[in-house]
Amino acid sequence: MPLSGYIMMNFRGRSPTFFGYKIPALFEKNVEWKKFAYETHEILGIILLVLFIMHVAAALYHHYVRKDLTLKRMLFFK
Repeated sequence: MPLSGYIMMNFRGRSPTFFGYKIPALFEKNVEWKKFAYETHEILGIILLVLFIMHVAAALYHHYVRKDLTLKRMLFFK
């Protein structure tokens, strides 16, 4: 996600900033590649969200259906 966001900002013709530091652009402004980078960034975000939801669902399945200690082992505090 950060890499695709960085590339997308490059193709928009902007130098991205990361915690206040300007990162030099590696690519020139390009409208067609910007669209591709934007779509890639969007798809990766959706995939990441789906994987997160599946992970939470699997943890709850182990806790409430299988009644094993998988969820308790993942917690920071015990």
